[in-house]
Amino acid sequence: MQVQKVQTKDDWKVSFSLIKQLRTHLTEESYFEHLQQMPNYQGWVVFDGTPKAFIGFEERHNFYNERHLFVHDFVTDEKERSKGYGEKLIAALITYAEKHQFSYIALESGIQRTEAHRFYEDKMGFHKWCYSFRKGIDW
Repeated sequence: MQVQKVQTKDDWKVSFSLIKQLRTHLTEESYFEHLQQMPNYQGWVVFDGTPKAFIGFEERHNFYNERHLFVHDFVTDEKERSKGYGEKLIAALITYAEKHQFSYIALESGIQRTEAHRFYEDKMGFHKWCYSFRKGIDW
């Protein structure tokens, strides 16, 4: 089981099968269109023969989280959950954050994802500290 940086178009294509489980509205075409608009987005994948889990994040800086990593996408293949793949990715991200002196790792998670919240809080030591809001704009 190894964590690998997603770098080539083929790597991103392989990762799409995982992203699609989380972002069901995406097509492969729209996935690549979005990636072109996200120049600071980084992806890591856990391989254990085949891709098992994916994490997509950015390095950011703001007033409240200071210099931090923001996780946009985190998914373990639905057939491979509870086997340590997600834990391996988060542990690698924590190591990276410590090595590069980031203040936090931040993420958002849908209200309905109670199993994911349990994983973040109970297993990985994340703390709920705010709500996130958004408003759709019709144009």
